[in-house]
Amino acid sequence: ELSNVMIQGLVQDIALLDIPAEMYDVIWLSAATYSCLPTRARRVQMLERARLALKPGGYFALQFHWDIRQPFSQKAVILHRLVALLTLGNCSYERGDMLWGNLEFIHAFSSESDLNAEFKAAGFHVAWLNIPTATQMRGEALLQKCGA
Repeated sequence: ELSNVMIQGLVQDIALLDIPAEMYDVIWLSAATYSCLPTRARRVQMLERARLALKPGGYFALQFHWDIRQPFSQKAVILHRLVALLTLGNCSYERGDMLWGNLEFIHAFSSESDLNAEFKAAGFHVAWLNIPTATQMRGEALLQKCGA
């Protein structure tokens, strides 16, 4: 039984979070929202905004798309960038970007070190990380604001 717990939901552009500083104990993103943000830089910026909105010792819970089946070869990345340049397309393509189910953009992680580097760059400590063992699944992370 929980008492004196207040839950507040926000509806905003996830890439441009506008949350007051040190307002929350916990921030939670549903589904694989983190992976819907294109480019590492934009994901890290969103994480930084969330970190600033957390009270000291606060936690950020999120899910991410994990897919080790994707052919993330360096040749494929270069080819994607060349086609994007020639067609004035997505020139910020990164290894792991894909059109998922031919419906929506998603960034699929396949490297635990890449994922941890993003979290650390935004000032988080990884308190818990679930890397799926199957070929294509969602992973989960519980991040704690550094300095807590």
